[in-house]
Amino acid sequence: KGTDNFVRDCDISFTGAQGIGLDGGKEYELIHGRNYAENNIIHDTGTGGGDKQGITINGGGNRVSNNHIYNTPTHGINGGGMENIIEYNIIERTNLEMGDTGGIYYLNYGMGYGTKIRYNIVKDSVGLMAVPGFSAEGALGIYLDDVTSGVEVTGNLVMNANERGLFGHGGRNLVFDNNILINNP
Repeated sequence: KGTDNFVRDCDISFTGAQGIGLDGGKEYELIHGRNYAENNIIHDTGTGGGDKQGITINGGGNRVSNNHIYNTPTHGINGGGMENIIEYNIIERTNLEMGDTGGIYYLNYGMGYGTKIRYNIVKDSVGLMAVPGFSAEGALGIYLDDVTSGVEVTGNLVMNANERGLFGHGGRNLVFDNNILINNP
């Protein structure tokens, strides 16, 4: 947890756990962390177990932008917190080992206000499929889970998600505007 930190212009691959973790600011006091991950290439994360997503963003007032994330066992971007920005990312072939998830997955139990998820390309959110002993569970393109509220999802392109392209699970004050969905059930 910190402020004014960044990860920029890096190629991150074959990590034991997640690619990048951003956490800073005080979300309930609306104090911004001003941390960001920008212009990174992140792929083949989570080879050693634990957290396996490309990028995690938590806290308040942080930004994930212009990253290319692909071939992740779980989420491309996993988030929580308030007043965060997730924008201009390309996220492909995610959730290769997990279901009930999303290429972009945001979970904040009734909060999330001021967060913007915009202008991302999310394609091929695969989900837990064809693994012996498990039932098939799908993955969504952009998934706001467990009453996450107050998030704007605008201008995204979501293609080939195993389940829905966009989904808000029980939240309030969610805005889904001007998104393009192609080949999602």
